[in-house]
Amino acid sequence: MALEAEFPALVTPDSPTQRVGGQPVDAFPAVVHRVPMLSLDNTYDEEELREFHGRVLKNLGDIPVAYVAEPKIDGVGISLTYTNGTLSRGVTRGDGERGDDVTQNVRTIRTLPLVLLGEEATRGEIEVRGEVFLSREAFESIN
Repeated sequence: MALEAEFPALVTPDSPTQRVGGQPVDAFPAVVHRVPMLSLDNTYDEEELREFHGRVLKNLGDIPVAYVAEPKIDGVGISLTYTNGTLSRGVTRGDGERGDDVTQNVRTIRTLPLVLLGEEATRGEIEVRGEVFLSREAFESIN
């Protein structure tokens, strides 16, 4: 940090010092999503699942259908924007139309790349959507 303080030109977006977001933010600014972040429907009984399958078959006709199911991991929906390969914004799902700008918070996630590699990834803007979650083991370790 001392080196970067003395020579600000050496600060890069992927520097370890950029992982920590400085002072805590009291209020997160709202950001309107360019494309709404819609949620997925859940089902909790067999009848709803059969109705869903019927709608799929009706809309697809003779096209073969296969499904993949996995346990639900409940976290926070997030939209990450990379500009010219560098993380420029992290926004929560919010109400689907607008979310909170949590860029400083997502920078602390060690497994989240601050800079993308590859020629295609470093040109223009790329939006990546996913789910941020904390495993029970990590939660217990923090607490």
